[in-house]
Amino acid sequence: MKWHFLPPLSPHFGGVYEALVKTSKRAVNAILANKAVSDEELNSAFVGVEGIDNSKPLSPIGFSMEPWVVNLSQKV
Repeated sequence: MKWHFLPPLSPHFGGVYEALVKTSKRAVNAILANKAVSDEELNSAFVGVEGIDNSKPLSPIGFSMEPWVVNLSQKV
């Protein structure tokens, strides 16, 4: 197993998942609004936040749903 770590002084390396963490924190704060909640309510809030996070695509969606074709015979 080989570990790959981010350089400590380069915040742009983890921007995608840091944005997801920020979105999740905002959603939890909006749902709970500093209230004391039970375990079931907290679980329901996290399930709702999970649904919000999973509804977003991981990459931009293109216009064509056809698979990419790679031409390996052409020299670059």
